[in-house]
Amino acid sequence: MTVNELANSLRMSQPRVSWHLRMLRLGGVIKQRREGREVYCSLDRDQIRTMHRRLMGLIEGPGAAGGRAPDHTDAVADAGFEIGCNSSHRRGGS
Repeated sequence: MTVNELANSLRMSQPRVSWHLRMLRLGGVIKQRREGREVYCSLDRDQIRTMHRRLMGLIEGPGAAGGRAPDHTDAVADAGFEIGCNSSHRRGGS
């Protein structure tokens, strides 16, 4: 799915969707790969799992009793997220 297709389905402007995708990338939630002029974004499954473990550690605390909370990140990561981003709208740097 391209950014334009995503923007149309969300009823948002393409620059706004691109901005949100950039924030997700900077936050480590998605990663990018290039194919020619197109940039494809996908979930960074390893980073999501790491963030989930850290969050659960904060919630459970160092002396938490019992076992670990279930890890649901695989279900999210396996949902299959990939978006084609047309990089022609970008201005300047990254």
